[in-house]
Amino acid sequence: MSRAFEPTPARIVEQGVQQLGTFAEALDDVNLVDAMWTPPLPKRLRGLRLKEWQAVQLINDRWFAIIALFDAKLVSLVQAKFYDRVARRKFVFEKKVLSGAFENTRQVRHSESVYRGGGTTVAFTNRLDAGYFDIDLDIPAKDARPAVRGQVRAVLDEGALHVASWPFGRGRGAVSHKGMFTATGELWLGEELVSFTAPTGVAFLDHHKGTYPYVMCWDWVTTGGVVDGRRIGLNLTRNDSTDPVRYNENVLWCDGTPHLLPPVTFSRVEGSPERWTVADSEGRVEVGFEVDVDGRVDVNALVVRSRYRGPFGRFSGSVGLDDGSRVSLDGLFGMAEDFYLRC
Repeated sequence: MSRAFEPTPARIVEQGVQQLGTFAEALDDVNLVDAMWTPPLPKRLRGLRLKEWQAVQLINDRWFAIIALFDAKLVSLVQAKFYDRVARRKFVFEKKVLSGAFENTRQVRHSESVYRGGGTTVAFTNRLDAGYFDIDLDIPAKDARPAVRGQVRAVLDEGALHVASWPFGRGRGAVSHKGMFTATGELWLGEELVSFTAPTGVAFLDHHKGTYPYVMCWDWVTTGGVVDGRRIGLNLTRNDSTDPVRYNENVLWCDGTPHLLPPVTFSRVEGSPERWTVADSEGRVEVGFEVDVDGRVDVNALVVRSRYRGPFGRFSGSVGLDDGSRVSLDGLFGMAEDFYLRC
């Protein structure tokens, strides 16, 4: 059974049951804590099991960046990473904070998610009801890392969101808002100006909530840009969905049109460079990823154990569109994740 876009519900949980499917519009309320579990658990305790984050990837002709507010309740992270793929320079801001240091909102139609602390501001102003969101950064310099300041606006000027809701079983599940946007604006890294302009400036939204099992894991790749005059965006994930054929978040955007993709598998071959391969059983997805620079965050603190890899790298291969034609990914840059969390 292939996936298709379905009518978007106002609330993702109705009468205690999570609505599953793929939608093209932002939800008014991602009320996952209202879903009833088997066996039952009080709503307050269900909320403590909710993993939630908002992240944005920014891409232009030279730079790749990821900015994230990640809350796993027992461990939370504020993150901003920048990579100059021409000069191979990487700047990283990562700060572990207590849960509650920022709020991840229940919707992105009209909301704000902001972290402020220690002279640092990382803010998402979500206005998807008006077709855009803003990223504001003010991060002081430290050691060899320059100060970061500025604003980027991400505009959904063509195409559609990809909103996926999928099950983990026993009443649990996850909801993801993904979208490819045009990025415009300026960030200053010290005295260096990083500009984002159309058509090569790209922003990807990743707003996510999930009542994950105690042990959670996933593989993921994303990339975007202009290839042969076509604006391409890609999101591929293997996660804990109990029915990935019907419910997954795999999608390719081509010139604003989203093409829903089947479930995929990941494989890795060590070497220099390390190479990842992402493929499906239908032959639509034939994607290669070569690691350019690695990234790791590991936590080992009693009941919390996390192993995170988030390398940046170069893509190759192709993906089949709905009409049977194929688009090349050769030359695009992006990131991958190999994530394990026991929390």
